[in-house]
Amino acid sequence: MDHEHLEHLAFIDQVADAALSALPWISSDECNKIKTKLLDFDSRYWTLTRYLSLPLYRETLLFLNSGQAAFLLSSRPSLSVVIPVHNADRELLAMALQSLQAQIGVDLEVWISIDGLDQDFHLVENLVSQLHSDAAMSSIVRLEILRGSSNVGVARCRNRALRQITTTWFTCLDADDIFHPLRCLHGLLLLRQQGVQRLNTGWSRVSLR
Repeated sequence: MDHEHLEHLAFIDQVADAALSALPWISSDECNKIKTKLLDFDSRYWTLTRYLSLPLYRETLLFLNSGQAAFLLSSRPSLSVVIPVHNADRELLAMALQSLQAQIGVDLEVWISIDGLDQDFHLVENLVSQLHSDAAMSSIVRLEILRGSSNVGVARCRNRALRQITTTWFTCLDADDIFHPLRCLHGLLLLRQQGVQRLNTGWSRVSLR
């Protein structure tokens, strides 16, 4: 195993152990799940590790080891995720939902807003039924499917779901995108530390091949 792989494994252990020490709602059992989720993600998308995961691990460690993490987030945060769906690709939508299941240190309410197509509704129902078999490892505590009767476009499709959310924080995920497992927790720590109400993040292109 080369130096880069060893560094990667060490960072995963450090992030999980720091989360256990810094965040009062993280248990030893969840600490082990964090390691599993991070290792699974980085094994699947190894080409992204040096560009995405390692910098994210470094910055998250700074938050967790600063002594401020429990003050910034005194209890497990809840976050809504809105996914607009129109003519979705099965494999990509499945990956999007799996990336939400793999989120670390947060409870997610997921709102899937279907933009008028019956085929999307049946696809989403099928994928959601498969998610339930993995519930023990999932960060999703609530999942709602909103079905529009006609195609209204992505903005209005998102807005339909945004009108329903009850959590303080929310984010959006497209049906052909994925979140890194630390995306939500890291974003919330950054928002609270900076005292801001909105955060615009970057993206990276991922190939399935």
